Amino acid sequence: MKLLVVESDSLMGEALQIGLGSIGFRSDRVKTSRAALAALRLTTTYRLVVLDAQLPLPDVSGVVARCRGLATPIPVLLLTKRGPHDGPAPATESEGDALLAKPVDLTDLDRMIRQLIGTAASFRPS
Repeated sequence: MKLLVVESDSLMGEALQIGLGSIGFRSDRVKTSRAALAALRLTTTYRLVVLDAQLPLPDVSGVVARCRGLATPIPVLLLTKRGPHDGPAPATESEGDALLAKPVDLTDLDRMIRQLIGTAASFRPS
């Protein structure tokens, strides 16, 4: 299954794409919300969007709204650098279907993705 990764940081985006590939997911990666919106217009094959919550506010909201407005809505997994003691979360972090903190643990990422798309099989590290 194919995912869309929207991550502004090149190293984090590449690490996510490699990690996702290692647990059986194909993904396209873009760096901006504008590119994400274009990708979502071009194909209907994405099963989930992994979205950098630190993109500017209207950008995150626009991508989430687009995912919600599709004929078959796409779940959105937000990734944030915020820790548990960083105070109240910005509104963008309440817009997604789930939230994970960076750096992302691969097992947690796999579990969350499969939970959001309803797939039982998950990555088992050896």
